Amino acid sequence: MNNEENQKIIESTITITEEINNKNEEKIPFNKEEISKIEKTNDSNEDLNIQISNKNFMEEPNQIEEFIETHTTLITEKMDEKEPNENNLNEIKEDSIEEKIVEDNNINFNDNNIIESNIYNNDNNFNNNDIKENDINIAKDIEVSTWIKKMNQMIHKPDVKAMEEAKSHLDAIAKPLDGLGRFEKMLVKIAGITGDPRIELSSKKVMVLCSDNGIVEEGISQSGQDVTRAVAISLAKGTSSVCRMAMATGAEVIPVDMGIACDKTPEGVKSKVSSDNISGCGVKGDVCTYSRRGSRNFAKEPAMTSDEVIHAIGVGRLLVREEVARGTKIIATGEMGIGNTTTSSAIVARLLHKNAADVTGRGAGLDNHGLKHKIDVINAAIDKYNDASESDDAAYAFRTLKTFGGYDIAGMVGIFLGGAIYNVPIVIDGLISATAALVASYLFPGVSDYMLPSHIGKEPAMKEILGKLSLEPVICADLALGEGTGAVMLFPLLDQALSVYNGNTTFDDISVGRYTRYDHQADDHKTNKNE
Repeated sequence: MNNEENQKIIESTITITEEINNKNEEKIPFNKEEISKIEKTNDSNEDLNIQISNKNFMEEPNQIEEFIETHTTLITEKMDEKEPNENNLNEIKEDSIEEKIVEDNNINFNDNNIIESNIYNNDNNFNNNDIKENDINIAKDIEVSTWIKKMNQMIHKPDVKAMEEAKSHLDAIAKPLDGLGRFEKMLVKIAGITGDPRIELSSKKVMVLCSDNGIVEEGISQSGQDVTRAVAISLAKGTSSVCRMAMATGAEVIPVDMGIACDKTPEGVKSKVSSDNISGCGVKGDVCTYSRRGSRNFAKEPAMTSDEVIHAIGVGRLLVREEVARGTKIIATGEMGIGNTTTSSAIVARLLHKNAADVTGRGAGLDNHGLKHKIDVINAAIDKYNDASESDDAAYAFRTLKTFGGYDIAGMVGIFLGGAIYNVPIVIDGLISATAALVASYLFPGVSDYMLPSHIGKEPAMKEILGKLSLEPVICADLALGEGTGAVMLFPLLDQALSVYNGNTTFDDISVGRYTRYDHQADDHKTNKNE
């Protein structure tokens, strides 16, 4: 490529820079528009097209100029490698720009860009930066409350008759009354959830929601965001811990991209879900499971927007809807996202009005200094977003989730909602999953009737959360692995309890008189029905 052609490239790029700066001076927004300019012609008077796609990261004039300057070099280098013609010019341009976006993490993930910019299956791209944050809050408050009300109208109480029949069936089995302890309560609860005392749990799924968290910027974890993507790949290959455990129990693991900080969803990780006319996801047909490549740093700004929260919850509900249509009988919740014990602890501290020190643990293994820093970051953020209302209503919970949460937590809130709407039991795993269950109980009262606890977990917040939900876990093993591993451990235990339930060996079969239920046992049974 000769000097004259190089000069044309540079002149054309400078023209684009000037146009962008003029738009900045006039305060014209760039968001979601493709800035393109056709300038200059070559010796044959053929158009030379240089297009630079603004993916919501060009906010400051000096940043724009630096970006354009860098691309002048990149485009020129690419053209030195390939002689441009009408067939390869766009390819050259896209290669150079994509390289820069992928390599520059400050541009790629910390600002509001999404490389796969068409996140829905139509041109109505999700973008909250077209209006100011204050306008979003004001404009969306009524919409949020209306949406929450609409979701709550879809939830019904479990089937009391099915629960009574299941309890009577258990009492008729040749064993001491309530001999299977909490597992009997779970079986009765499952009958109420499904509306059928004939309990069948043959098809089991583990939904592992993967997402990154901006709070990692504050040094609250010993791992970086690259680990999230690495584990997501392992989940897709079936080689992660939860995959091994699920295989042993006959369950299937489905990893879902809720906002992994990478340029493309790893192969084998779910990134689309079928929508419906009540999804809150913006479109009909297949929608993208993520709305952004990782949440924002809540130490500096709210982690999510209202639209993003509604989208993630809607995705979670739709995931359950899909699985129920496929015949899935029980779903375990799992997650993967570096920094999500911090987001969870912040939510729990805020909702339960606790100091972060009371509900924050070491996560994947912080030392004492790291734990103190993690607690300080959470407390500082809670002070930063001090909510004078200090309420316990749905609006307060929604604001808390929006400010401190992540797309994985919001997605699991949707899974718990989906369990209540589509009558399928949802198993709680550890801290992150339990935090989502807690938020769901504030937003959608009654969803806890469709939740099954699995283990108490190692994180200090677990006891507080399960106590608030009036749920009793059956596994106490200091688990802290994540991915849904504790929830999967419940599957074979339920299968064993169900083998007794379906075995139908009665007292008559063994020629023994039935046990009599005394007053204290009747009270326990009544308490169980009210849980």
